[in-house]
Amino acid sequence: MASAPPYDPRTIANELFHLANEYGLLITHLTIQKAVYFLHEKYLHNHDVPLCLGHFEAWQHGPVHPQLWESFKKYGSEPVTAPAEGFDILTGEAKELPRVSSQEDRRFLTAKGLGLIELPAHRLVGLSHARGGPWDAVTRIGGKRHYGARIPNELIVQKRNGRLMPVRDSRTSDEVMYEQPPTRD
Repeated sequence: MASAPPYDPRTIANELFHLANEYGLLITHLTIQKAVYFLHEKYLHNHDVPLCLGHFEAWQHGPVHPQLWESFKKYGSEPVTAPAEGFDILTGEAKELPRVSSQEDRRFLTAKGLGLIELPAHRLVGLSHARGGPWDAVTRIGGKRHYGARIPNELIVQKRNGRLMPVRDSRTSDEVMYEQPPTRD
């Protein structure tokens, strides 16, 4: 079991996957990305320690953790049907990732994560695009949007989305959204 943060982001994603299954919810890759980001943001704000290893990048539909994108991209906009796997570096075989063992962190993930995964993906995207928030600050360069930059943890704490309103929330619930890596010009 994973004992202390920061955790492998796939471990956090898997906790959300298991939570969704427990409550009979379907969860998409896009929902996982945004929910993990908001959990990371809240945890960082509350504990001054990152929830996830690695970094988030500012992509078109909001913050994306590249390791999660690699793990779940095969699902496109369809529901995720299996947890992410790790790989044994000695054998190259797939292996199950550890669960979060800290009871305090499991309570946090359940309490905050369930509310996030119950929201429609388009709403999570809208919230991640909050004017003045981390994604907005990183992508707004010279009056234009530029995607692919890292979102530093310091900026996440400084410009936390939890107190901001979305720029827009005009997507309909039946509109398909699928994140693609930004082009590097």
